[in-house]
Amino acid sequence: MRNNQPRTLIARGRNDPFFAIAGTETCPRDLPNAELQVLDASHFALEGNAAAIAGHIRRFLSGRTR
Repeated sequence: MRNNQPRTLIARGRNDPFFAIAGTETCPRDLPNAELQVLDASHFALEGNAAAIAGHIRRFLSGRTR
């Protein structure tokens, strides 16, 4: 990913017990243009945030910025 730099949207839960939020800190290093959305959620962020995540995906795929 460091060489190719694909457009990337990362949506994750702030309270995920399996993947610490600190692990997200590597994203800007490897993908400096990635868009990171940290939601008030746990590991299964889609369960309570499907509409918000879908909105982020639609906007991201349409090419609009945050």
